[in-house]
Amino acid sequence: MSNSNKILYENLKQYAIWYVNKYFTTSENLKNILRKRLVKITGSNDSQNESTAKIISEILEKMKDQNLINDQNYANIKARSWNRRGNSVRMILTNLRKKKIDNTYIKKALSDLENTLKNPDKHASFAFAKRRGIGPFRNHNHQSGKENLSKMKKKDMFALSQAGFGYDICKWIIEAENDIEKLQSTIEDDL
Repeated sequence: MSNSNKILYENLKQYAIWYVNKYFTTSENLKNILRKRLVKITGSNDSQNESTAKIISEILEKMKDQNLINDQNYANIKARSWNRRGNSVRMILTNLRKKKIDNTYIKKALSDLENTLKNPDKHASFAFAKRRGIGPFRNHNHQSGKENLSKMKKKDMFALSQAGFGYDICKWIIEAENDIEKLQSTIEDDL
């Protein structure tokens, strides 16, 4: 390795360490961040160069060996977090694929989530409905008539289906109407 490559390696390594300490990231994202940093340092798009690509891959491998970046941990933590926030399993799958996580890690994370919760979509749909104020969490004071209620149910069904929930889950939330305790007891039975 030439002297300039050693300096470049050290600079990128220090930046990678700083970045990983500040942000929870995937290996693919860190690779892209280091490429952008390389362009900023050198002033040219040299990231496709064989020697600079080797430097970036060496840094990534060392960080994986030291467990500073771990795509499996990232997938597990994000899957649980997004589920608690109200993301369906389909949405979690899509989000992890956008992050370019390997499919084996995604499958493992989703299977761990399903082992922890019998029905993760029920838990997520409850959180989603609560966060968005739909279904039984809607403020019913301003409603007038059955037409408006029917319209609101359709709107709620659409919001839930757009979030990636299946018909049975959408129907389960919408048909609960004002019985939040019933929904909560069903979810607690799943634990």
